[in-house]
Amino acid sequence: MYRLRWRGQYLVDGEDWRKYVDGQPLSKSKCIRVYIDNLSAYGSTEGFNLDEIDKILSGLKDPTLIDYFEEMKFHIEECQQKMSEIE
Repeated sequence: MYRLRWRGQYLVDGEDWRKYVDGQPLSKSKCIRVYIDNLSAYGSTEGFNLDEIDKILSGLKDPTLIDYFEEMKFHIEECQQKMSEIE
């Protein structure tokens, strides 16, 4: 199970941040940050396991997101390798 969250970032010109103490609406934002939360995150340092990362990578088109998840995959594989060396 996953949960998507998005938050606005960087106010559009002419807006005052003091009006939005709990965060600005997306319509007043220049950028949007997207969070993908894995609600059943077990056995992974990043909240995703390798199968889930492969599934996400297969559906991505944005090169920045692809780079991010490929780095995450590398990090998890590296951690798993180090853990197997300890055991």
